[in-house]
Amino acid sequence: MKHVIITSSDQRYGDFLVNHWYRSLCDHVDLENVDVAVLDYGLDESQRRSLESAGVTLHRCQADGNITNVRYRGMAEFLSTRNYDQVLAIDGGDIIFQADIRHLFEQDKATFRGVCEEREIPFHDLVLPRTDMEREGYQRMFGYLKGKPTVNGGVLFGPATAFQEMWSEFQKHCHSFNVFGTDQLLVNNFVYRNGFVQLDKKYNFVIMAMKSQFRIREGVFYLQNGDVIPVVHNAGMQSLTRCIWKFGYGKDCNKRKWLTPFVLHTYFRILNFYKRLRYGS
Repeated sequence: MKHVIITSSDQRYGDFLVNHWYRSLCDHVDLENVDVAVLDYGLDESQRRSLESAGVTLHRCQADGNITNVRYRGMAEFLSTRNYDQVLAIDGGDIIFQADIRHLFEQDKATFRGVCEEREIPFHDLVLPRTDMEREGYQRMFGYLKGKPTVNGGVLFGPATAFQEMWSEFQKHCHSFNVFGTDQLLVNNFVYRNGFVQLDKKYNFVIMAMKSQFRIREGVFYLQNGDVIPVVHNAGMQSLTRCIWKFGYGKDCNKRKWLTPFVLHTYFRILNFYKRLRYGS
């Protein structure tokens, strides 16, 4: 059976998807027996033509909620009409590939696989608006996840059947999907309850959330030991809070912001101090 890489995009991030995400994927990842699919939440015609001419499958979706949330519905719809074995669900607007990850499709195939964030970011605890779900359901989920390292949902491997089940589970907990970040709480709850294997940080190096040092040379990200980082993730709710300027694929891309990480990490420490005062842990 084939595997599939599924991402999602609208017009705003479509150019990055075509010129950086997809180009870096093709240059570095062995796509033998692996399809690439994009959940289309409003790409323009030029972006669609570029992707379709390269052999990417497009699946038109309805953007009736925050795309980071409703993409899981789009995945379930898409997978219900295909016969795939393993899925890589991955962000399309803030990730580049620098080395092969094909082998991860063949490891621990019965369960989810992903990377846990090294920094404690109390997003679900203190920052995430809770209007998407009832208070009681949130409290149960928060209690269950307390003490568990946060799985970053930007890069997540798992069985196709499990991804199809995920959206149904999401609907049990939420009455809307309008808030950015609700998906991260729901994903963590679902994967921990259904089985999760942690991958090495290099397979989703979330710059904002990692303590490990890295360096950039001619646009390429390296760990301190000199190894190329296979998947680099310049996460952030908006451009102001992303830690890399001119993020992308190419030697003229990827310049460090020095102030932004300092401000963010200071903010995280303050939140964590308040969290310990409030919750006792």
